[in-house]
Amino acid sequence: MNSLISGATISIAFLLGACGSSSGGGDSSSDSITGLWNVTEVDPDFGEDIGYIRIFTDGRVIYYDYQQDEYDAGDNCYLIDNDQTLTPIGGNQYRSEIAGFPAFTQTMTITRSGNVLTVSYADTFDINDNGDFTEILNFSYPMLTGVDPVFNECS
Repeated sequence: MNSLISGATISIAFLLGACGSSSGGGDSSSDSITGLWNVTEVDPDFGEDIGYIRIFTDGRVIYYDYQQDEYDAGDNCYLIDNDQTLTPIGGNQYRSEIAGFPAFTQTMTITRSGNVLTVSYADTFDINDNGDFTEILNFSYPMLTGVDPVFNECS
């Protein structure tokens, strides 16, 4: 459920919603974090929540949430959300924004080390539901390589 929010924001929330670097810390574009990343999570109560984010060089983020996993238990298709953008603000810092939800604008540290994307941000929305709104959350996501999956959108 909160893969986008935790992964690349948060999920993107990448967050979308982790930390490591091959860009040397001074990159002012999204080039170093561009790619397709596996943001699948396992919820202890609801099971596996399969998801992916694609980050483009212009900062656009598309989140693909598979609906026939344990978490969603829906149809064999993906909910596709493309309302998130990542704007470089210096070094490995990005401003994550979700269109229509200005309250979810957040600063994130996003770095890449080889084929692993790491995203860190303050848990100001308490997305892990532990009552701590000041902790720093860290998420690491592997890159999908050697495949170009087709994400059939739910109708």
